[in-house]
Amino acid sequence: MTASAWRKALATTTLAVTLAAAAPAVAQQQQQQPAMPEVTWPPPADAPPRKVEIIKVQDWRTRARDMVETLSEYVRARAPNATLLMRGGASLLFRTEKDQELADLAAPPGVAANRPEPEPIGTLQRQFARAIDGVVVDGLSCGFTPELSADQVKRLHGFGVKVLTIEACPTDEAAKAARESAAKLGVLAHVGGADSLGQIPGGRLAGANPQMVQALGEAKTILFNLDNRAYASKGDWLRALSETNHDVLVIEPFFRGDKALTPQEVYALKFKKVGTPRLVLARLPMTTAYDTAWYWKATWKVGNPSFIKDVGERPGAFVVDYTNTEWRSLVGQTFSGLMDLGFDGIMLDGMDAVARMDDEAVN
Repeated sequence: MTASAWRKALATTTLAVTLAAAAPAVAQQQQQQPAMPEVTWPPPADAPPRKVEIIKVQDWRTRARDMVETLSEYVRARAPNATLLMRGGASLLFRTEKDQELADLAAPPGVAANRPEPEPIGTLQRQFARAIDGVVVDGLSCGFTPELSADQVKRLHGFGVKVLTIEACPTDEAAKAARESAAKLGVLAHVGGADSLGQIPGGRLAGANPQMVQALGEAKTILFNLDNRAYASKGDWLRALSETNHDVLVIEPFFRGDKALTPQEVYALKFKKVGTPRLVLARLPMTTAYDTAWYWKATWKVGNPSFIKDVGERPGAFVVDYTNTEWRSLVGQTFSGLMDLGFDGIMLDGMDAVARMDDEAVN
């Protein structure tokens, strides 16, 4: 399916409207806290009136949670057995000092004494955790600063949220250690080198599971293939995927960014090489726009439309304001379209941008 055909198929959906409407609703709930100047009392008789600067604080964390929860409500109503993953943004699952700071800023002046005791830092955000089936963490073992501690992994598993990891390990020894650590923690791991997300491994799969897999909790192996540019044709790419025996595939659903898979192609991938069923999930970028995507227009650039904020890390990628109503509508249309293709679920990608937005808001 070409980009133009995909665009025609995705007329405004109920999900797109819901996501777009939710953005201003959340924004209206956010209150502004005045910055209090230093005051001497009583003021001099001839003192000019003081100007109080109003500081607008953007609550990126609440807006991100709201967006994920809206998508979750949609998918639960449409396909109760579908799997919803979130890549990055693991800190959204726990109360942080940033959450406390934002709550303090949003509180009306003079009500601090009457406010209930806040939840302790580190408390699991249960309502948000219920919205997803799993969280994907990059570098739980081979990363510099893991997003989750072993204790947090244990708590998430106890609550029913599966932890998955993508490990880009520099050496075979590090990869072996990452597999052992994942097995000990009960984490579903994709382990490879720096470019493993663009490669589909051949040969015998270590730890291959010949049984059917119909739920994330049954999976023992997983393959993330989020970049298919190494393949000369869509057919070559699909043949390579069909030769795998992983229990779960998480893939980029567009070949080279603009050729969507068909329902028949998605269905064919739902069977391992040995013939038993598996899960196939689609990647959906939440915080990055691509100039090859079905929605992209030739006139678009940074600042036009307003949700395109900056160039991304690779050519053709652009950082977006994920709270913007127009962008949320595009996300909703894409989400609905991917479900129409028959995917078993969606991975919401790029949620690590929430932390960067927070840092920029403060600095």
